[in-house]
Amino acid sequence: MSLQSIASVALIMLFAVGHPAHAQQPVSEADAWQALASRLEAGATVEVRLKDGARVRGTMVTSDAATLHLKPHARWPEPIRTIPFGDIESIARWKEGMMPGTKVLIGVGIGAGVWFLAVVMALAAGSS
Repeated sequence: MSLQSIASVALIMLFAVGHPAHAQQPVSEADAWQALASRLEAGATVEVRLKDGARVRGTMVTSDAATLHLKPHARWPEPIRTIPFGDIESIARWKEGMMPGTKVLIGVGIGAGVWFLAVVMALAAGSS
């Protein structure tokens, strides 16, 4: 046998011995969300999507082995919600910003101000 074929056989044996033949045990979805929630600090702002399609944005208060405790961001104060990890579709960090309606009202206000200024300038130029 040549040195190259001995090296190839040794490499094949190394990979065969180094990797077990059995597959990893699948992780349940609830356990995966629990692990993620345990790494998030209290006070983190998150968006939680539930399997029923609902979405909850809020501040994470705490989590235990089975549930996530979240203080929802809402127009009116709401109590802390307890969400079972089995009901969670996704958890993502969320950065609070301006709501789309606020942005529209700011744009309308700027537009009205520019229009008013143009009218005043036109009247001032026409009266002299």
